[in-house]
Amino acid sequence: MLSKVDKKILELLQQDARIPITKIAKEINMSENGVKYRLDKLEEKGVIKRFAVLIDPKKVGKQVMAIFNIEVEPKKMRSAIPKLKNIEHFIKIYNTTGSYSITAIGLFDTNDGMTNFINNKLLMDLPIQHYTVDIITKNYKDSIFLI
Repeated sequence: MLSKVDKKILELLQQDARIPITKIAKEINMSENGVKYRLDKLEEKGVIKRFAVLIDPKKVGKQVMAIFNIEVEPKKMRSAIPKLKNIEHFIKIYNTTGSYSITAIGLFDTNDGMTNFINNKLLMDLPIQHYTVDIITKNYKDSIFLI
């Protein structure tokens, strides 16, 4: 469980990950060393995974976002996971319940690029039994987990 102070630090960082420690310290009425200590502890515990820049995929040429629902041959699942993780088009990969065992989110420059990927990489390199692809046509909400 997080303390109120840790939650406030996380809230401030989520608003602006580049906020100086001095400003956080003033906001929560704590010494800079105290804030630094708490940040280090939050990172050690894995609460803060990393600091990253959020990029708009369309602004860098990734015009197609798709959801891949994949069923891998059960006996080959363990060996398929590292291969899936190495596919640069997939930005998120989940083990799921339901009709498919894997759901992945992929980014592509074009529909043709995605089709080529499916035919020449995905289906050739992985032991896939069944799959579906849903192209995302409109984004209504795209947020990150906020404290």
